Amino acid sequence: MIYESAVLAHADTNDEQLASIKAIITGVVTDHKGEILVNDDWGVRALAQPTEKKAKRGHYLYFMYRTTEDCPNPEIDRRLHINESVIRSIIVQLGHNSLQEELVKNYKCPLPKIG
Repeated sequence: MIYESAVLAHADTNDEQLASIKAIITGVVTDHKGEILVNDDWGVRALAQPTEKKAKRGHYLYFMYRTTEDCPNPEIDRRLHINESVIRSIIVQLGHNSLQEELVKNYKCPLPKIG
């Protein structure tokens, strides 16, 4: 199956902390014989509305990955919720492996370029 995951981290998250978030997803996916298809850093953006802890900005990360039927999503979700840099995350099933080429080809960042 092919999945996409978006992660919202605190705006002041440093490069080392961002690397640890990326390592969580890539590590769990590769441990389950999967493959990262898209790894995109959308940068720091204003949130539509503040979070419960009054955060007004966040750092967005996006991943698209393919895995076997032994789905690692509960483990990814668990590890992201433990990480103190992560505000929110979501995982969505996109489709079957036969759609991989089309999904990767049609991917584009939904946010306008800054600067």
